[in-house]
Amino acid sequence: MRKKLLFILLSFIVSCLYSQERIVDTTIYRAYYKLIYQQDSTNVDSMGEERMTLLIGKSYSLFQSENNRFNDSLLYSLSKIDIENAQQAVDIALSLKKNTRFKFKIVKTLNRLIVFDKITTDKFIYEEKNKLKWQITNDAKLINNYLCQKATTTFGGRNYIAWFTNEIPISDGPYKFKGLPGLIIKIYDQEKHYDFELFSFKKYVSFLEVNFKKAQKTSKQDYFRAYKNFKTNIVAQLEQRGIYLDDDEATKVKQRVKKTMNNEIELKFD
Repeated sequence: MRKKLLFILLSFIVSCLYSQERIVDTTIYRAYYKLIYQQDSTNVDSMGEERMTLLIGKSYSLFQSENNRFNDSLLYSLSKIDIENAQQAVDIALSLKKNTRFKFKIVKTLNRLIVFDKITTDKFIYEEKNKLKWQITNDAKLINNYLCQKATTTFGGRNYIAWFTNEIPISDGPYKFKGLPGLIIKIYDQEKHYDFELFSFKKYVSFLEVNFKKAQKTSKQDYFRAYKNFKTNIVAQLEQRGIYLDDDEATKVKQRVKKTMNNEIELKFD
């Protein structure tokens, strides 16, 4: 198991030193969202929660899991300091890393939406058009001290209800959602399997840099096909990446995938 972990960590650290596409900007605001999600579509008790971060810059915005951001920073720092051996780096990373279900980075501009994601150690980058068609209603209510207006849209096989505010005239929001005349304060699908809600919005001046680390450029369709294939044949896929499981471990992994990876945020990708 140690050799497996060492392989994963070293692959990640080496890739951190290279960049296929680099985006540089200056952040102006930072928004924190709480995401509550249902991991198993057949089990209402399988709820998870994670904090997500939206950094809003002059030309770009970056959305990702806060735990994912922390892990990236941790591994990059370990690759730069003088550690006695690689095994020590593995031990430090395992003791400090935070669990996350969401490893994507989503970069948005006025006309572009770029997604960086991973399937274990394989890294992919794809671009998609902003196709969201919003229906803005006259319904209004107060959410977290912001006067919000209701809008609806369909995306990824789900119907969404969004509440945005004109008090923050920024056309952005969590995940891939944008295009409304104000910041999205809350958005959820009709089944409430995925529910994002803003809990902090502040000025935040900082340097923003995004490196798509040696990622393979692909289409959204091909990425999701690869991800579906990975889930369907997970044991064989792990072996192709140098990770070998005994029969008991393989059974547990298959059961975990069946319970926790059957309710992705995007049910359709075409």
